[in-house]
Parts: sequence; C-alpha cells; structure tokens
Amino acid sequence: MSPFTFQSKSGPILIRQVEHDDISRLIELNKKAFPLMAEENVVWSERQLQNHLRLFPTGQLVAIVDDAIVGAVASLIIQSSRDPYRGHTYGGITDGGYFHNHDPQGDTLYGADVYVDPDCQGIGHQFFDAREAQACKYRSRYAAFCAVNREPDDPRRPETYRSLEPCWKKRGYIQQPDIKATFDWREVGKPLDSSHTLTFWIKELTS
Repeated sequence: MSPFTFQSKSGPILIRQVEHDDISRLIELNKKAFPLMAEENVVWSERQLQNHLRLFPTGQLVAIVDDAIVGAVASLIIQSSRDPYRGHTYGGITDGGYFHNHDPQGDTLYGADVYVDPDCQGIGHQFFDAREAQACKYRSRYAAFCAVNREPDDPRRPETYRSLEPCWKKRGYIQQPDIKATFDWREVGKPLDSSHTLTFWIKELTS
C-alpha cells in the first residue's frame, strides 16, 4: 500500500504499512489503548505481530503523527461462513491471534483489530478507506469486522460515548444479527474475565 497523509485535528497524519521496527511501539500502544487487556496479557505479542507482517504485510497499517505511532490496524483475509449455527470465537477467526489461517484467496478481509491512542482520535475513517482498498486489491468480496454488543443504557459506556453505528452504516456496512463471535476479557471493576458477544458487520465490495 502506498503511504498517504491527511489532515486531522491532531495535524497531518501519515498512514503507512507496519515495519518491523514498529513492533515494540505497537505493543506499547496496544497496552495504552486497552489497559485492562494489557493486565490480562491479551494484547498483541511480539511473535504475533511478526507473524502478521510475515503473512500479510499490506494488511497491517499504522498512523503516524510527528514520528509517533498513534493508531494501528491488524487485518487478514479469510473464507467467510454465514452459517448462524456455526460458533465463532475471536481466537478461532484469528487463529489464536497468529493469522496462520490468512488466505489470500479468501472472500473476506477481516478487520481483526483497530487500536488508537486515547489522546488522538478521529482517524478511523482513513483506516476504513485503506483497509477496503486492500480488500479490493485482493479481490475480496466482503470487508468485515466484529463489534461488541452493549445496550444503549449500559452503565459501562462513558458519558461522552457516541455510537459509531451510523458511521458504519453510512459506509455501507450491514449488521448481521445472526452471525456472532465471542471474546473473553475483564470489565472495569470486575475481578474475573467474562464472555462477551460480538456481532459481525459486513460490507459487500464492488470492484
């Protein structure tokens, strides 16, 4: 993927492919974006990130501001299954986070993770653009990701929370209520991990 720069509230932001020298900074950014997951050691490891680069380098992207990495995307191509009776887990979809199941001939580019520095928001749209461009390059029929299900009045949502669903719908993603995945993590204020349900959002791409 060719690097590109866009203007944001944080100033010029460069989007480019991940490089091997970025890995240690990506791990630190992942921890900053998801501190509770970092405590449980379920953020990306060095071996996983190296594997992502080995298997699908053009699907791994970073956002740069003043030489600092402020956001990153991890993705892989899979063969989709729309069978609602087939159980999905995040670990299964990403092959334990190692992406060994990446299939360049698959029909779906799956966005496994997006993590952004809490102090630098507003770069998601460009990440979507870049990820969908990669999907079209590989002739994938779909772009997909999973989002956690929460009720509108869920007290775990911050007061400033703003749903991203209108943005996803505007981009052409359709929620798939019958296609779900599960992922375990520990919520704020809870002593143990719990299972969470995530719903797929899928966009059919045009070549």
